[in-house]
Amino acid sequence: MNIGLIYFSATNNTETIGKIIKHEIEAIESSVKVFLINITPYSTRNNHLNLAKCEKFIFGFPVYGWRVPNVVREWLKTLEGKGRECAMFFTYGGINSGVVHYDTYKILNENDFKVLSSAEFIASHTYNLGGWNILENRPNEEDFEIARQYSRSILKQFQESNPILFQIKPHEYSDKTLERIENNPKRMVKIPRWTAECDVCGVCNNLCPTNAIDAENQIIKDEKCIRCLSCVFNCPESVLKVDDLTRLYKMALKVEHLTEKEINNRKSKIF
Repeated sequence: MNIGLIYFSATNNTETIGKIIKHEIEAIESSVKVFLINITPYSTRNNHLNLAKCEKFIFGFPVYGWRVPNVVREWLKTLEGKGRECAMFFTYGGINSGVVHYDTYKILNENDFKVLSSAEFIASHTYNLGGWNILENRPNEEDFEIARQYSRSILKQFQESNPILFQIKPHEYSDKTLERIENNPKRMVKIPRWTAECDVCGVCNNLCPTNAIDAENQIIKDEKCIRCLSCVFNCPESVLKVDDLTRLYKMALKVEHLTEKEINNRKSKIF
């Protein structure tokens, strides 16, 4: 059995969980091969991916404003499931996973994938790069164990001749509300900036999910940038920075009606 594990991971959280799932599945069943397919770079999503060899799929994405990034949603809509089975998992920084399970399920289901299961994993918040201090040591071993459990569950479902399909109730939020939530980072967080001379290595250009960066001229296109902070996280010289975001932390807690204790008690879970 060939499984395509397709993931988007700007700051390595989703990739970390994906690698654990791959390792666990292949350790259990030597005849199964899991192919890691990283669609984070703009160039990967805009070149043809030959997925014909994949009999099953696992999709892993981060939560950006209650849903997976719009660039991922639009890319998913181009896929043809052809009745193939799949599982989903998501990573988020403890604030709110929102409607991500239903929203992604709906896209995959409409594209003729048979969704069997879903899970979510707690991870260090991306805005820790801007001064937040949320779940800095996550995912941890407890999260990894949930990932291993989920791997075993996925494999068992993929091996069944007639597995039970994933079911989830639709949410009641309007498109307008979801768009407002998704656009909050762009309204409140300024684009990253260069704080020193760089040697134009091109890492930020190559990894940017939206082709928003011109490193040679030190330009980031505001309208394209999704504030994933991949460029800040991956800059080998640490010259790309984001402004201090600590002022937004208490605002986020207030808007989501959360306390620090509730965030710190978040658990990864299988649905």
